[in-house]
Amino acid sequence: ALSAAPRAPGTEDPTLLSLEQLLDLDIQSASKFTQKASEAPSSVTVVSATDIRRLGYRKLADILNSIRGLYVTSDRNYNFLGVRGVGPLGNFNSGVLVMVDGILLNDPIYSQGSIGLEFPVDVDLIERVEFIPGPGSAIYGSNAFFGVVNVITRNGKGVGGLELTTEAGSWGTYKSRATWGRRYSNDLDVLLSVAGYSSHGRDQYYPEFASPGVSDGIARGLDYERAPNAFAKISWSGFTFEAAHRARTKGIPTASYQARFNDPDTRTLDAQTFAELRYDGNVARDLELSARINRGRYDYRGDFPHADASTGARVLNVDIANSEWWGSEIKLLSRAINGHKIALGAEYLRNTRKDQNNYDLAPSKVYLDEHHASSQSGLYVQDEITLRPNMVFNAGLRYDRYSTFGAIVNPRLAFIYSLDPSITLKALYGKAYRAPNDSELFFSSEPLGWKGNPTLKPE
Repeated sequence: ALSAAPRAPGTEDPTLLSLEQLLDLDIQSASKFTQKASEAPSSVTVVSATDIRRLGYRKLADILNSIRGLYVTSDRNYNFLGVRGVGPLGNFNSGVLVMVDGILLNDPIYSQGSIGLEFPVDVDLIERVEFIPGPGSAIYGSNAFFGVVNVITRNGKGVGGLELTTEAGSWGTYKSRATWGRRYSNDLDVLLSVAGYSSHGRDQYYPEFASPGVSDGIARGLDYERAPNAFAKISWSGFTFEAAHRARTKGIPTASYQARFNDPDTRTLDAQTFAELRYDGNVARDLELSARINRGRYDYRGDFPHADASTGARVLNVDIANSEWWGSEIKLLSRAINGHKIALGAEYLRNTRKDQNNYDLAPSKVYLDEHHASSQSGLYVQDEITLRPNMVFNAGLRYDRYSTFGAIVNPRLAFIYSLDPSITLKALYGKAYRAPNDSELFFSSEPLGWKGNPTLKPE
C-alpha cells in the first residue's frame, strides 16, 4: 500500500509506482466522489502532469491518444476521439462526456466534446486526466456513452509563484504562457493564467485537386491556427470559483463542405467560455454537501467559399451556431450507515440559446434560421456497499427528463473483488444514452442535401 505520508496531488511519477500503489490511487470521476481506483465501478486510466511533461503532450487530444482503447483522428480542422474502434469523423465526440473539474463542456447544438486547441484549458494547467470507459449515464446522464473524460486542473499551491514559458516549433509555431499561483496563510488559493498560441502550418498537397492548368493540388497557407486562452481558479473555505475562455481560429486546407480549393477565406472560428461557483464541505459528521452553479457558452462560425451552381461565381457561405446554458447540481454523500457510502444528487440544465444560421453572402440567400431553447433535469443515487474488506458491491440509478423527448432511466451495477493488493476483479453492467442534439434535430442545407429530423429519439 502507499505510504501514509502526505504528498501533493500529481507529484508522484506513475512509472515509479508499484502495481499495488497504482490500484490505490485516488480518483474522482467514476462516482462523483473520491475513491480508490481499485474500488471504482469501472476500469480507470489516469494520465498525470508528470506523464504530460515527460512525453511532451501539447493538447488534450495527445493525452487521450495515449490511453489504451482510444485513438484520435483529424480532418485538419477538429480532432475526433475513437473508443474501441468507434469514432466516425464528423460526430464531434458527442459519444464521450468531456469535463473540466466536473464542469460539463459538451454544448447543446453539436454535443461537441472539444479535445483540440479549442479545448478551453491550456495543457500546462492540467494536474491529471481521468478517463472512465464504458457507459456512465447512471451518474452523468447524456453523452457518457462510450466514456467520461474529466480534466483535473492545478491549483495555486501547486504553482507556488510565477511561471513564464515560451515555445517555438516547426512551421512558424509559437506559444507563450504566464501563470501565477499561490496559497495564502488563510487558505485562500489563487491561480491565474493567460496563454497565446499561433502556428502558420505547412502547405498541404491533395492529388485529387491537382489538375493541369487549373491547380497543382497544393493548399498554401491554409493550415494555420491561432488559439489564445485565459483561466482563473480561486478557492477559499470550501468555495471555488473557476472560469476559462478560449477563442480559436483554424484555416481549412481540405476544401470541406464543397468549398473552393485553396481559397484563403476558408476557416472556422470556435469560442468556448465557462464559469462556475461551487461549494464542497461537511454539513454533519458523516454527511458531505456539494453544490455548484455554472454558466457556459459556445460560439462557432464557419466560412466556406464555394462556386455558384448556375454561374460558377464565387459565393461565401457562412455557417453559424451560438449556444448558451446554465446548470446547477446539488449532491449529498452519506457514510452514516455502516458499510454504505450513499450518493444522492439532483441536476438541472437550461439551454437558454440554441441558434443555427446558414446563408450565402452576395448574393444573399438564407438556408437555415433556427432558434430554440430547452431544459433537462436529472436525479441519481448510488450506493457503494462494503460486503467485506476486499469485496464491494456498487449499485446506481439515474432518471432524466428532457423537454424535447421525455424521460429515460439508466442503471449501473458493479461487483468488485480484490484477490490480493495487486489483483482486483470487476464485473460491471451499465446502460447509457446520448440525447439528440440540435444539429441532428434541425440542421438542414439545400446545397448539401441535408435535412433535419425533429422526431429523433435518444441513441
